[in-house]
Amino acid sequence: METSKTKIVIATGIYPPDIGGPAPYAFHLYNNLKESCGDVALVVFPKKRFFRHVVCFMNLIISSWRRDVIIALDTASVGVPAALCAFIFRKRLIIRVGGDFVWESYVNRVKSNVPLSAFYKKVPTGSLSLSEQVTKALTVFVLRVAYRVAFNSKWQADIWTDEYKIDPSKVAIVHNHFERNEKVLMNRNENNKIFIASARQIHLKNMDLILEIFDELQKNGFEVGVDGGRYSHEELILRMQNAYAIIVLSVSDIAPNLILEGLALGKPFVLTRENGLDDNFLKCGIVVDVNNREDIKRGIKLLLDNGVYSDCVSHIKNLTNRTWEQVVSDILALAK
Repeated sequence: METSKTKIVIATGIYPPDIGGPAPYAFHLYNNLKESCGDVALVVFPKKRFFRHVVCFMNLIISSWRRDVIIALDTASVGVPAALCAFIFRKRLIIRVGGDFVWESYVNRVKSNVPLSAFYKKVPTGSLSLSEQVTKALTVFVLRVAYRVAFNSKWQADIWTDEYKIDPSKVAIVHNHFERNEKVLMNRNENNKIFIASARQIHLKNMDLILEIFDELQKNGFEVGVDGGRYSHEELILRMQNAYAIIVLSVSDIAPNLILEGLALGKPFVLTRENGLDDNFLKCGIVVDVNNREDIKRGIKLLLDNGVYSDCVSHIKNLTNRTWEQVVSDILALAK
């Protein structure tokens, strides 16, 4: 990999051993950028509850003192102090948008099933809590300060560009890393049809719905099970290797990391229709309406069919890998 002279600070909300998609992303981005640039610092959002944004801001000032670019991996926890630091000290700020704090907070608070694609059209600002309104206002500030705004899906980029009036010249799509694990056999255990559904126990993720659906299928004679436990990343990978498929029924899922990691291991999926995946990935599984229990059952039953499953596996084999070197190259291009 050609070495770049760009000096970078990465700011992330979570980092291993923390559990969650952004943690391994931050880990791999940091290590691959170090290999490419050499001079890369890492700032992780503090876990202690008091003055966390202030502490993060001070850490960013110190880390960015002799560096050119700040890459913030969210718009709120590290995004706000990163934007303030970039604004005051005139640093180039790249914001990677991987979620939507305002929408997620609203959905979990009122137990709503409004998808992200309809949220800003259907839910007026007056219906938001004070905290959500403040978060939205701070998001506007962060996006205005940002030198570039990187989304991992055109789907969310279109929604946010319209709602937050982002200058289109700032917007870029940097797709997530994806590489099939060729060393792992595509293990299809006919006697162990377990679907992996590891997710936080919040309304957004619909874990209770998933458990109820599988319970109903088992009562109707289907030999199928679900594993909804929360594990370390290493343990999760091992469980996915031995599973039959992956299931994600979030109200919306912008970049379903669980699905992508499952595909890398040769596992098809059942996924919410409201998602940001490209069509080439969607051919590798079954898409369902999470507001329709019968449609969810249809999707699971369909994937249990040998012919459908084999067809999905064939599509997985044809997916194009996207290396970390490519991801890093795209991000470095934004800093110019």
